[in-house]
Amino acid sequence: MNNKVEHQVGDTQAQPGSDLKVLESPLKLLWERTRRAGELISQLRQEKHGLQERLSDIEQELARLKEHLSQKEDQVRKLTTDLAQQAAVDAVMFSDGDRQMLTTKVKDLLAKLEGYL
Repeated sequence: MNNKVEHQVGDTQAQPGSDLKVLESPLKLLWERTRRAGELISQLRQEKHGLQERLSDIEQELARLKEHLSQKEDQVRKLTTDLAQQAAVDAVMFSDGDRQMLTTKVKDLLAKLEGYL
């Protein structure tokens, strides 16, 4: 068995050029795959950076829209409160009986005016 190993070692030393050619093809393939993987990684990093910028812009727009919505909701609440207060004031100023009485007085005044004319 020792002779066999010596023979293989002897063959390797005897043909250094052919061993290089045998290794050259797989190394070229490995180099090409590594280069393509590097290009892909670079492309993906650029895409990630672009997406992160877009996400940041969208988050800023969302914050702005939320603030605008909050302001609009505050306006709606204020207007609703104002309307409810105005309705309460209107209800207090003229009850149903007061309205009927006022309507009757206006009709009487109109009838008197027509009588003078």
